[in-house]
Amino acid sequence: MEYAAGGELFERICSAGRFSEDEARFFFQQLISGVSYCHSMQICHRDLKLENTLLDGSTAPRVKICDFGYSK
Repeated sequence: MEYAAGGELFERICSAGRFSEDEARFFFQQLISGVSYCHSMQICHRDLKLENTLLDGSTAPRVKICDFGYSK
């Protein structure tokens, strides 16, 4: 797995307190896109939560879904 310098999405929300609607949409669109891709590959994550979503270290962070231990 590649290094995710941005940490967990959970930590980002806790430190920010809340996101603006635009920030929330930015992350949610990426998350749903990742889930859609997994489903198109016949993969069901089954443990999707904030702690299992990582961010890369860029200025416009990209969401990375991790921990596929319960996936089918």
